[in-house]
Amino acid sequence: MIQGQRRLQPTTVSETSPNPSNITTNSSVLTSAANLKSRTPITPPPNPSPSQKINHSSPSSNPEEIFNASTSWSLNFLVAILPTSPSPICSSSSRENSPPISPSDHFFSRASSASPTPRNQAKLESEITKLRKKEAAISEWESMQTKKAMSKLKEIEKKLEKVHSKAKEKSQKKVIKVRMKANQQKAKERRLTVKKISAKVRQTGSSETCTGLNLLRSF
Repeated sequence: MIQGQRRLQPTTVSETSPNPSNITTNSSVLTSAANLKSRTPITPPPNPSPSQKINHSSPSSNPEEIFNASTSWSLNFLVAILPTSPSPICSSSSRENSPPISPSDHFFSRASSASPTPRNQAKLESEITKLRKKEAAISEWESMQTKKAMSKLKEIEKKLEKVHSKAKEKSQKKVIKVRMKANQQKAKERRLTVKKISAKVRQTGSSETCTGLNLLRSF
């Protein structure tokens, strides 16, 4: 019971004291409805019921009645403006039910009714022969191009073989020269060492130097 009394308290207060926010919203709704009515040349909305009429001569002091009357009039006006059925462009059912775009049936009827006549057969055979000739020419061109490429490759291989043989000969000659030079240097060094050892043997006359000379001569 206490909760019910608490809920009813704000309603009694609103009835006794008018709220200025409700009055401002009512005035904005009325002005927007008047603007829409002046812009759109549409038949006026249906006459509201006597309970919904607003008495302009003696305005009511209750703001809730003014708000309800104005909102009901604006809703009736919008219902009169809006169409009853959806547009065929915007509706998804019309797009789903619409048949797909297809070529003309006349072309398919002509293609189905066409029978293989001798003239058509001759045309078909001539087209096939032309195609075969073109394919033969293309294959001939392909074989010629491959032959040219292979001949160039063979020429390059021959040149490379010649270059390789020349480089091989040069490298072999260089190796022989280097080997001969190395042998000459080795012999020269041996001769110098033998001379040094023989000079020492003459001075000392030891047997160890004689054995060293014999070893050098054996190499």
